[in-house]
Amino acid sequence: MPRPKIVQAPLCIARDHWGEIVSSPGSPYAEQLKAALKRIKCSDLGLVEPINMRDWTTARYVNLYHDDNIDIGVFLLPKGQKIPLHNHPAMTVFTRVLSGTIDVRSLDWADLVAPAAPAFESSSAAAAAVNPSSFEQVPDHAGLFHARVTHHRRYSAESSIIEIHPRRCNLHEIRALENSAFIDIAMPSYSDERACTYFAEEPNLEGLRVASDCSWSMGGEPGSMFRQCACPLAQRTIHLRVTKSDYEVQAEPYRGPRIVLPPVPAPCAAAAAAVAAAMATIAAAK
Repeated sequence: MPRPKIVQAPLCIARDHWGEIVSSPGSPYAEQLKAALKRIKCSDLGLVEPINMRDWTTARYVNLYHDDNIDIGVFLLPKGQKIPLHNHPAMTVFTRVLSGTIDVRSLDWADLVAPAAPAFESSSAAAAAVNPSSFEQVPDHAGLFHARVTHHRRYSAESSIIEIHPRRCNLHEIRALENSAFIDIAMPSYSDERACTYFAEEPNLEGLRVASDCSWSMGGEPGSMFRQCACPLAQRTIHLRVTKSDYEVQAEPYRGPRIVLPPVPAPCAAAAAAVAAAMATIAAAK
């Protein structure tokens, strides 16, 4: 039976405290958000397991909530399908697998030069931490970007929350090992100024590529398998080129119970207005 309040909880935490979560990944609000995500089940979102994805050829996305600060939705990825390597510009993302098993390979920029996100007590100073231009990568003379694999892991419903941060695990690709569903909370939202970029791997300068067939090793969270990144090949720099991917995620209607969020608390509303004004100022200055 669907439990609307279970779905409402992470949405409210992310909506009201996204600035604090972006600034301090270990903050109490971030921990509350992760705990709330762990309580959600497919049935709470109107998804019946096993999820029927027969004849699907790409991922589908169920939108749960969107505003200028956060995107919350569920990805449905058929077995054998992959979301190509892409980035999350100056974004923090929490992902929880609801059903199935996915293989996630995450990378860090090898030459990221960006200011550390400042700590702040409310969302009113978040713009400085989420300005995508602060984290823009500059290609080398050959038009290549450089990154390193930070982890390669399987995730299921029993696994930990997948985290993406502006300076850590900001690039990843996802492959479904079986029909899978996972809920995604992105802070701030994608926009024209904060667009997703897809990348294709180029041969390593030493003629090597990151190994895709490393041995699996047990470790980490119960129900999780991961590839040890101590593998020498995994530590080498890999070279990426921007690709005009024709990959598209199709919209899928939400079939769960109606989600009703309470009004934004007054301090949070004021902070959100301050962030919007700061972002507008940044955009006007470009």
